[in-house]
Amino acid sequence: MARPKKAKQKHEPESIAHALDEIESTGDRLTEWILANPRIILGTVFAILVVAAGYAGVRSSNESSLEAASAALGIEQVGYRQAMGAAAEDIVIAEPANPETARRVREEYVARFQKVATEHAGTAGGAVAALETGLLEQALGEPDAALATWQEAASQADASSPLRALLELRVAAAHETDGRWTEAGEAFERAAAIQDFPLRQTARAEAARCYAEAGELDRAIAAYEQAKREAPDAFLPEHVESRMQELQAAQRLN
Repeated sequence: MARPKKAKQKHEPESIAHALDEIESTGDRLTEWILANPRIILGTVFAILVVAAGYAGVRSSNESSLEAASAALGIEQVGYRQAMGAAAEDIVIAEPANPETARRVREEYVARFQKVATEHAGTAGGAVAALETGLLEQALGEPDAALATWQEAASQADASSPLRALLELRVAAAHETDGRWTEAGEAFERAAAIQDFPLRQTARAEAARCYAEAGELDRAIAAYEQAKREAPDAFLPEHVESRMQELQAAQRLN
C-alpha cells in the first residue's frame, strides 16, 4: 500500500465505538487509521485512562499521581476545546473560521500540554498529554517536533502499557510519512512487543511491510512469521499477507 499522504481528506467515524469495531473487524491499516482519526483515539484513551494506568501497574502505588495527571490533562483538554470554539465534551473539533485563531490557540496549548507531559512523565495522563502535544505540533507544520515529543514520551512510558504502544504507532506513522521505512518498522515492532496491546499482531504485520519497503527482506519475513506463530488464526491485512507470501516463495527458490 502506498505510504500515507501528508495532506489527506479526513473521514471521521460516527462514534468511538463504531471506529473501534471497524478497525477490529476489518484489520484496517493502523497507521492510516491513526492519521485519519487522531481525536477519536485521544477521546478513547482519555475514557480508559484509569484502565490504562492499571495495565501500567500504577493504580495502587501511585494513585495520587494518576489523579493529579488526569486532573491536569482534563483541564487542558477542556480549555483547548473551548478556545477552539467547541463544546467541552466534543471529540471532533471543527477548524475555527479564522486561521490565525487556530494557530494562536495551538501554539498556546502546545506549551500547556507539554507542561502536563513533562510534569507527569511516566503516567497515563502524561502519555496522553504528549499525544496531544504532538498532534498540535503536526498541525502547526512541525513534524520533527511532533516526532521528538512522541519518542520522548514513549521512552518514559511504562514498558507494558498500551499507551506506550499508541505512542510508538505515532512514531511509526511519522517515520513512514517521511519514507524512513526501517525506523517505521522498528517502531511498529516495539508496539507489537507490548502484550496487553490488542492490535499487536497487526502492528507486527505492519512492521513486516515496512521492512519489505526498506529492502530488508529477511527482517520482513521474520516479523511476519513471528506474527503468524504468536497468533495463527489472527487476521492480518491482506496486502501484507500477499506480499509476505511472495517473499517467502522467492526465499525458498533461492
